[in-house]
Amino acid sequence: MFMLLLKFLLVPALVGLADIMMVDLFFPTAWSVIVTGLVLAAVGLAMESAMLRRGTLWLTTVADWAVSAAGIYLAQYVFEGAYVSLVAALLAGGLLAIPEYFAHRSAIERMSRKSRYS
Repeated sequence: MFMLLLKFLLVPALVGLADIMMVDLFFPTAWSVIVTGLVLAAVGLAMESAMLRRGTLWLTTVADWAVSAAGIYLAQYVFEGAYVSLVAALLAGGLLAIPEYFAHRSAIERMSRKSRYS
């Protein structure tokens, strides 16, 4: 439950950080940053529940990066005034993938611990 809450807080915050750091990534309102982050968190959560198993750490992390980059890039077509270059979307997806790697690793460890003691 804690990881779920952390994901829904951290992803919008990282999208906002990417918006501040990158010149080629611009969201006109805080609302657009929050909505984009929450949608990416929900999609990432669904993807994790479908893909994350023992032995799929890197596959899931790379897929998370690609989906995040695509979601950020496509958000420019949803919010009026938003601008996202392809390079900025790829870099922002990478920024989101860094904590996801550690979250995936932790989730796999929890899954293997639970299966050992069941």
